Amino acid sequence: MLLVGVVHPPRYGEQVRREAQRLGVAGHVLWLGERKDVPRLLQAIDLYALPTLSDMLPMALLEAMWAELPILATTAGGIPEAITDGVHGWLVPLKDPDALARALVEIIESPDERARRAQNAHQRVCDSFTVQPQVAKIEAVLQKVVQARHHPPITRSR
Repeated sequence: MLLVGVVHPPRYGEQVRREAQRLGVAGHVLWLGERKDVPRLLQAIDLYALPTLSDMLPMALLEAMWAELPILATTAGGIPEAITDGVHGWLVPLKDPDALARALVEIIESPDERARRAQNAHQRVCDSFTVQPQVAKIEAVLQKVVQARHHPPITRSR
């Protein structure tokens, strides 16, 4: 398991390290810290898992989608805005380790489904979360503002 980035607050990172030791899996966890070669790291992994309890819409999730990785995440925050369970990846409820484990087993045992969802996730990020679609959405909003300004709503006077 690769853990990339800075953990905030630091005491949480220490808590996770202690728990990994307690569970006997610390030797399987690589703490890489902050890195500038994340795209290269994403090419080296088979699955992106984000079992977070709280997150808005993580950039790291979108980067994993762009890298066409199978995604396993919780339904925290804005994650369901990017990932539809069964289409772009696997979503599990918050604080449900059994569901997380079941989804992980399904991902490992289903290479065709893993590839299909990863490809769908890549297409989703291209269609909705890159510069071009965002610019088009902003332009559409601005166009409505301009139109409303040139054609103010008719109000009735008493």
